[in-house]
Amino acid sequence: MLARRFEVWGVVVALAVVALAVLLGIRDGAGGVVDALVWIAALATVPTLGLAGAAHAVAMRRMQRVKRHDLAIALVGLAAAAVVVVAVALAPTQPILATALLHCCWPAWVVGLAFAAYVLHAATSRPLAPGVAPRTIVVLGGALQGRHVGPLLRRRVERAATAWHAQGDAGVRIVVSGGQGHDEPRSEAAAMAEHLVEACGVPAAAIDLEDGSTSTEENLLLTRALGAAEPWLVVTSEYHVPRTRTLLARLRIHGDALGSWSSPVYRPGALVRELAATVRPARGTGIVLALLVVGTTLLGVARVAALVGGVATGP
Repeated sequence: MLARRFEVWGVVVALAVVALAVLLGIRDGAGGVVDALVWIAALATVPTLGLAGAAHAVAMRRMQRVKRHDLAIALVGLAAAAVVVVAVALAPTQPILATALLHCCWPAWVVGLAFAAYVLHAATSRPLAPGVAPRTIVVLGGALQGRHVGPLLRRRVERAATAWHAQGDAGVRIVVSGGQGHDEPRSEAAAMAEHLVEACGVPAAAIDLEDGSTSTEENLLLTRALGAAEPWLVVTSEYHVPRTRTLLARLRIHGDALGSWSSPVYRPGALVRELAATVRPARGTGIVLALLVVGTTLLGVARVAALVGGVATGP
């Protein structure tokens, strides 16, 4: 059910965009509807993917590790917004050229609309097991700062420690889950355990280490392999909660996810990463979407080339 909520929101967003495009462009026939569709999709991308890219460009200055996907989020978001700005500037004098330019960038508009659907999906995420006391608290790993937990990971660990202390003497265990990155001097689990003991007052005897995972799914699978008692309370950053809940449901692990605070500047780009990690379309669906996007984009490129060629040759 949780895995399908994003698909439902995707359908809702797509239908809303198509309905508006029909309303605005039907007087000009099918071509008018398609042109209205690309303008709506492009304009919707600016406050979604464009804003996320701009925010992520700012957030990268404070990240412990900047990866290639971080650069991609920033560059694609900023580039998409720049294309829309150019199209809007051209529209009063060169409306056909402006529209053709937007048709060249359908991949970005599809991602922008998908991101809007994912934001709605995240906003409507609800607890899986409300009011159920956990037997295990699982803390998901994140980037280290040298040998110690970085700011984002520290907030996860301290949120987990608060939840553990709130359980009193119920015998709840904490599993710190995270392997060692290629640029990290030790495992994230070891750094988290150290912080729990030295800064949060959690006894070492209450902590179990899972130090072999490299992804969220591995976090959960390897923690289950340790024999961690259910139900679980999985502590992660707030933007990561919806995907964690989806994985818990898919892996049939009884429990829920709890979010720790993250910087508002970091969240938009992080949600784009969550979108990329969540969306796994069926092979047939992916092929159909890819063909539609590529076909529409090629038509846009052909229109721009024709218009530029006409300007170059003159009357």
